[in-house]
Amino acid sequence: MLGLVLALVPALAAARPGHPPKRDGDVARYILPPGNYGGLPTTENSTDQLPLYAGLTPLRDEISDADLERFFLPEDFAPIGATHEEETGRPGLRLIYDSFGIPTSTVRPGRTSPSGPAGPRPATAGF
Repeated sequence: MLGLVLALVPALAAARPGHPPKRDGDVARYILPPGNYGGLPTTENSTDQLPLYAGLTPLRDEISDADLERFFLPEDFAPIGATHEEETGRPGLRLIYDSFGIPTSTVRPGRTSPSGPAGPRPATAGF
């Protein structure tokens, strides 16, 4: 079965050159799995998305568009809920954490952006 899938992927990619135009109904949503924080002890933000998973589980194959909107977070890079800024020590770099502890960084125009996503903070970061 895996061989069939691997054989079909290049054929399907060749059949659809480029990206299709974005339609009004196109949406991207996500949930960060527990443990994304990467360690123990757990923190408020390492388990705060468990209710999102738990809400989907009993629905099984009856998940509606409204359920996806209710239980998944929007993938639009905008902070969700209350935010706080963490000091970076780098001029022009702002690191904003939202209510789920998801980081968003902004860099002053003309500066090089950070080399990767913000990593986990130490458990002692406390806020």
